[in-house]
Amino acid sequence: MVANGVLKPATHEGNHGGWSFPALCVKKKDGTKRLCVQFQKLNDITVKDSWPLLWIVDVLESFQGSKVFATLDLLKGFNQVRVAEDSKTKL
Repeated sequence: MVANGVLKPATHEGNHGGWSFPALCVKKKDGTKRLCVQFQKLNDITVKDSWPLLWIVDVLESFQGSKVFATLDLLKGFNQVRVAEDSKTKL
């Protein structure tokens, strides 16, 4: 993932204090592996930003009259989420 530009090696520059979280690879049913990281300590200090989820009925009704639809295949979608620069040190 580093070679593909998805992950960057960790650094401890500035006053970030160096974040570290327990991580391990877990074997999935199909034999491939999934990286699992325990972020509970980070979650404990994260400022909560709660937004109510939309009702699915409202979402579906908003499609009324639409003629064109598209889908996106976000394989490994978590790795495609943009992260603010000042938050990247936590990940």
